[in-house]
Amino acid sequence: MARTTPGIPSGRDRVLSAALYLFSRYGFQRITTDQIAQRAGVSQAYAVRAFGSKQGLIRALASGASTRMAALFLETAPLDTEEQRKEFRTRFSALAFESDDMRLLAQLFACGGDEEIGPLAREGFLKMCHLLHDELKLPLEEVRRILATGMLSITLSALDYPRPSDDIIEYLISGQSPNT
Repeated sequence: MARTTPGIPSGRDRVLSAALYLFSRYGFQRITTDQIAQRAGVSQAYAVRAFGSKQGLIRALASGASTRMAALFLETAPLDTEEQRKEFRTRFSALAFESDDMRLLAQLFACGGDEEIGPLAREGFLKMCHLLHDELKLPLEEVRRILATGMLSITLSALDYPRPSDDIIEYLISGQSPNT
């Protein structure tokens, strides 16, 4: 069992954090477990042993991002009123542009044709669809709107627009009409 000091992230958590940062910015193919270990301040052997493989690490990151997305949906549900939808958009925007989760999802979706990563990305996306429709009981039109907005946010996050940005980009991000 790993020993941890209160307030100091475990080696496993440092590996996850380093991998999320590197993978979300540079993709899965370009980043090695050695680069992740170096950024995390652990040995390469530890980084691999903690997750079994690079693919195991990618699976853990995808699962974490999916869990955080599901929590966002569940914590802001229901989305019946405009006020509830506004709260959701605010929290979603923060997740999209203040964390690396959306960039990671962009990398996962870009690897849809990969025989290992593709199924993982599709499974996570389908899980979100069912969460919104089956668990939160949103109509299909609303599920489509939320997911379309989500995909747009993923794209804008991956493009790394600075905030604030061009009025059109700000409108795409926030849904608020630009002050022109």
